[in-house]
Amino acid sequence: MLFNPSSTPIICSPKFERFGFGRQHILVPLLAWKILTPGKSTRSVNLFQKTILKLFRSGVVHSDEIAQYMALDPELIRFIIVTQLLPNGLLDKNFKLTNEAEKVLDDGILGGNELSTSYLYQEPWSGKLLPRISESLDIIEPDAFDEKGFPRFLRSRGEGKYETPFCLNATTLPDAPSKEDIFEALELAETAKFNSLQVSGDWAEPIFNFSKGYDLVEDRPIKVLAWCSVQKADNGEVPWLASDPFGYFPAANYIRKLLDHRLENDQLLAGKIARLFNIEYGDSEDLKATFKQEEEQLRLELLADWPWLSKEPELEIYVGSLLRLSKANISSGDQSRRENVDNECITAQKVAECLLKIILKKYSGKEVCRSLSRDRKHVNRNFIRTLFDHLPVTGLNTEESDFLSAIDSRGLFNAIEKRTGSLRALLAGALLAAFNHPTHPFMELEHHSPRWINKLWQLADLRNKAGHASGEQLDKQQVFNQTQWLLSWVKLFEKEI
Repeated sequence: MLFNPSSTPIICSPKFERFGFGRQHILVPLLAWKILTPGKSTRSVNLFQKTILKLFRSGVVHSDEIAQYMALDPELIRFIIVTQLLPNGLLDKNFKLTNEAEKVLDDGILGGNELSTSYLYQEPWSGKLLPRISESLDIIEPDAFDEKGFPRFLRSRGEGKYETPFCLNATTLPDAPSKEDIFEALELAETAKFNSLQVSGDWAEPIFNFSKGYDLVEDRPIKVLAWCSVQKADNGEVPWLASDPFGYFPAANYIRKLLDHRLENDQLLAGKIARLFNIEYGDSEDLKATFKQEEEQLRLELLADWPWLSKEPELEIYVGSLLRLSKANISSGDQSRRENVDNECITAQKVAECLLKIILKKYSGKEVCRSLSRDRKHVNRNFIRTLFDHLPVTGLNTEESDFLSAIDSRGLFNAIEKRTGSLRALLAGALLAAFNHPTHPFMELEHHSPRWINKLWQLADLRNKAGHASGEQLDKQQVFNQTQWLLSWVKLFEKEI
């Protein structure tokens, strides 16, 4: 075996609860590549600062003239020059570009020599880099090995029972990743890390600016085995879930997809996952038949009342999951499990977010972004509040304008331009887009769904309670009422899809 289980290091997130009921444990072979990443004192120069430097280099040196080229206030230009470019050594006292500034214009990194090492991970079958990064390898030691050399871990010292995770096999190794692949994986990893912190309730500023000049530190990767577990899903979106070996989230779709692709080539893996569905043993075709049957039943249910959803497959999946969860929780009465009520609330938010992304795609708000600011760090918040105060959307009141204008400006830009972010940010972005679209569906939506903005905000509050370890239990009837309102609200957009 290329990844000898008796000698290959095993990595596992410190957040991961390794043992639990109804799980199958898997060791996934990965290649850990050591790379250079920005150190704590390293920061990127934004597009705004870079443009000013380029204008200086081309001979445009007066702030009024620079402001005219960039269509900005001259005072803002002078502020950036005095408080950022001069103190950071990018301009000398004669307002000439320094050597450091020339380097910045080449690679976009200020203090780019101060780098630290991190690890990116590559799966060995397709060679794809995972959207995860770590500063170190969190290695765990087995408690014993079985007669075939596979690692064993003690489940309970009192009972003396051991767990032997199933180890996937890889027969070939892929080529080293390219610089472009590394750059893309870094962006995805940092985005996932930021989202993970937001979900856990920790605030962090996202860092999405990486230089494409970073390269591998070593020519050869380190072989590791990443411990994850799989279990049957209760949320109806997918049949089963896979845990995140790096602890960003409790479950990770990229790992589930990786394992799903291996089912066709690994009958033993198929047998492991089959046991989650009370099938004693089964190959990949047995599993696919089971999954297909469940998906076909859900598809027929949706076709009966929601035939237009087939044009948006992702929204169709989320609506189907929500219908199934809502029905199951109400029919179970007092026996409804707390986590299933939480899942219903979380899935409801996914439905709302998916629909808002569809609206943002159809009714773009990029013109609004350009009018707000060219520099994302210096957005005039009073101007944003003014925009909300004058939005031609029926029913938007002062209280709602207050909490919408308080959305982080960077999150607002990401929602409008990339259609990513929280429900609140997507809602704010979709509303602002109404400025440029007289036929926007939000204009008169209040007449068909009174207080809909406030109700979406309430849904976000419920979702936060469900997603955080607050100790507060959601009221099943309250979640059900919110779900039923949301489903009726979604139906109002049939003509938009």
